[in-house]
Amino acid sequence: MSDHQDDRSAVFEVRGAETSNIGTALFNASVELHELADVSESLENSFLRMTAPPASEHNAAQKQVLTQGEES
Repeated sequence: MSDHQDDRSAVFEVRGAETSNIGTALFNASVELHELADVSESLENSFLRMTAPPASEHNAAQKQVLTQGEES
């Protein structure tokens, strides 16, 4: 067995905390940490997510456009 295991089940996502605080807490709890990444959403993706219509409205709008196109 190798010393390095690629176990994706050991991936955690933490929201609302600074990476330095997370690292310190894990160190104090004797948890071995191999990687700590700060991930943030782009401004464009945030805007698109916040302004996107709910899925039901989006589907209804698509059906309406398709129906109007068939009437021509």
